[in-house]
Amino acid sequence: LEAEEVALEAAVRMRAQKLILLQTTSLHWQGDVSIQETKAVTANEVRKGVAAHPEWPPAQQRRVLAMAQACERGVERAHWVDGIQDGSLLQELLTSEGAGWMVTDRDYQRVRPARLSDVSEILRILQPAFQQVAVVQRTSEYVQQNIERFLVGCVDEVVVGCCELVGYGSEAVELAGLAVDQAHRNRGFGRLLVEAGVEQATRQGHSRIFALTTGTAHVFQHCGFRPQPPGQLPEAKQRDYDSQNSGVYFLQLEP
Repeated sequence: LEAEEVALEAAVRMRAQKLILLQTTSLHWQGDVSIQETKAVTANEVRKGVAAHPEWPPAQQRRVLAMAQACERGVERAHWVDGIQDGSLLQELLTSEGAGWMVTDRDYQRVRPARLSDVSEILRILQPAFQQVAVVQRTSEYVQQNIERFLVGCVDEVVVGCCELVGYGSEAVELAGLAVDQAHRNRGFGRLLVEAGVEQATRQGHSRIFALTTGTAHVFQHCGFRPQPPGQLPEAKQRDYDSQNSGVYFLQLEP
């Protein structure tokens, strides 16, 4: 029996939370955005990756497929970790960035409604954006009193991003306060938060969602938002609009 086969069966029968393969070689999936940005893939994506890379050595293919099978059979996560790098195992287990890459079919990276216990993390993430005049400052009291408006992006249960939905009557809603922790930028979290905000606004019955942005226009445009003149803003919002610093972007919502 190969070592990965024994490890796979042992992990499944023990109902283990993790299967960790300590390797002496790195495995790079050229062109695979999901691994480069999040270091986490699903079992189905692993199988597609193996099919697309027949040049991988047979031993590597067996190990990668064992990781996929483990998750398909109930193991929460399977990790590929450099066994030579000093401290890599602790880094993979104890930090959100990790030291290798992971297979999981669970919600490892997700957006959820904010809780009162998230207030300090929301304020921490918003602070650099406020200093750069990218978002309006929010106090601890404001976030606590309006916590139901906020969504947070998480890696595992570590909060790495946030946004706020501010309603203007039944028609329009603003997606405000979009910010991502510095260490997790350029990994798709901004897009995930915007998409979650759009989905929630649609469920709430709004017909339009808008955003005012100084430096994240590309995120909104990627999600279908289009620039509009300030006159399209709700009257209450027009009074606060700073035309010199912010662009206006709208998205029409489908019922």
